[in-house]
Amino acid sequence: MITLRNVEKFYEGGFGGAWTGEFEFVNHQVHRMKPRERAAAVCDTLDRFHIVGKRDLFPSQLSGGQQQLVAVARAVIANPKLILADGPTGNLHSSQGKEIMELFKKLNGEGTTIVQVTHSEANAPYGHRVIQLADGWIVRAGAAGGGVKG
Repeated sequence: MITLRNVEKFYEGGFGGAWTGEFEFVNHQVHRMKPRERAAAVCDTLDRFHIVGKRDLFPSQLSGGQQQLVAVARAVIANPKLILADGPTGNLHSSQGKEIMELFKKLNGEGTTIVQVTHSEANAPYGHRVIQLADGWIVRAGAAGGGVKG
């Protein structure tokens, strides 16, 4: 069963809109860790995204892409069973976007379900299934062509 405690989500859109899961972190396993363990997990996750040096900055001091990387990092550190990703690579450099998609591919292989909304034709094939919409209607649905197979 999926509850709010094991669903993490983030949205494209910078400070004020980049992270919506703050309340979902409360009483999560990350909060139950010893402070040193939690600090190590946070540093390891930020290091994975090459932003560990930005750890003490406020969101307004980060670029839009850095804010988006922090949102992804905060979503994955909790090891959720489901990630809802709305434009997860929209503000990122193409190499960073590919890194995020490869991370999603790995997480999916480990059992995390990822629902992604994207305008990127490069990102869509990473999924098992693609549903294409036009004017609010489904115009195509089926297996992705070249992403994770399973």
